[in-house]
Amino acid sequence: MNSFKIARIPRQPLGWNFHNRARCDPNALPRPDRVRTSLKSLTPVADTKKDAISATVSATAGRILCASTDCDASEGTGMKVYKRLAALAGLATLLSGAVVAVSGPAYAAAGCKVFYRKTSSAPFAGVIDIVNTGDPITNGWTLTFAFPTGQRITNGWPVTFNQPPGSNQVTVTSNSPWNSSLATGVSLSAGFVGTALPVNLDPTAFTLNGTLCNVPVNAAAPQVFLSSPTAGQMFPVGAAIPLAASAYDPESGGAVTRVEFHVDGVLQVVDTAPPYTWNVLGLPSGTHTVTATAFDNGNPARSAQASVAFGVG
Repeated sequence: MNSFKIARIPRQPLGWNFHNRARCDPNALPRPDRVRTSLKSLTPVADTKKDAISATVSATAGRILCASTDCDASEGTGMKVYKRLAALAGLATLLSGAVVAVSGPAYAAAGCKVFYRKTSSAPFAGVIDIVNTGDPITNGWTLTFAFPTGQRITNGWPVTFNQPPGSNQVTVTSNSPWNSSLATGVSLSAGFVGTALPVNLDPTAFTLNGTLCNVPVNAAAPQVFLSSPTAGQMFPVGAAIPLAASAYDPESGGAVTRVEFHVDGVLQVVDTAPPYTWNVLGLPSGTHTVTATAFDNGNPARSAQASVAFGVG
C-alpha cells in the first residue's frame, strides 16, 4: 500500500503555543507537486489514468491546504496540520487502491509432469498421466505433444483429444467442470486408442498451458566452504597463497559441476573436479578477498558463494 511520508513537526521553545498562528501555513504540508511526483511513481497504470489521478490529487491537495474550514482562527495550527495530513493520507489510500485495481493480473507459477505409456500395440492404445506440480489450475488446461512416428488418435477419454488430418500434433483439453481444475500435486489420467506403424516411438516433449513439462530442476543450491585461506590470515609478500574449497550438492541426483575462484573480483581458475585448489602468486601488500563459487548440474544451474578476507604484507 502506498502512503505519504509525514514530516515531524519540530520541537518548539517553551512558551510557544499553536494558537499564535491563526492561518494556514502551506509550507507545513507536502506541496501538491510532490504529491504528483509520488503518485507518478506508482506502476503499472495507463498514462491517461495516471495523469488524471495526479491532477485530482494536486487539485484536492490544494483545497485541503487552504480550505476555509482549516483556516479557522479558533483552532491551533497544530490541530489544523494534523487534520490536513490525515485528509491527505486518506486521499492517497483511496487513490492507491484505484491504481492497484487497474494493474495487471497475477499469474500462477507453472509446473508439470507427464507420464506417457502404451497399454497395447495392436490395437494401439495408451494412457497419459498429467501431474500439476505448480500452482492450482482453476480455469481449464491444454496439453500438447507431437507423435514422432506417424501415430494417429481415433478416440480419447475422459477429455478431448484433437489431431488435425495429416499432422503429428496432438492437443488434449479439459472439457467439463470436474476435469478443468488441477490442484497442486493432483494428477489426471487420459486414455486413447488409435493406429500406429510397426515403429511406434513415444513422444518426448509435453507442454501444459504453455509450460514445458518434465524439466529437471534442482530445488536446492549447492554448498561451498573455503578452508584456505582463513579469515584474517596473513601471508608474506611474494608468497604463494593457497586457495582451497569443498563443495557438494544436497539435492538428490544433484552434483557440483565446477568451482570458480576469484581474488578481488578477478577470476583465477575454474576447477571441475575435487579437490578444488589453486595457488595465487604476485599479490601486492594489503587486504584481499577470495571468493569460491560452486555451480550445480541443475537446469538452469544454481550457485552458491563463500568469501574470506586475508592480508599480504
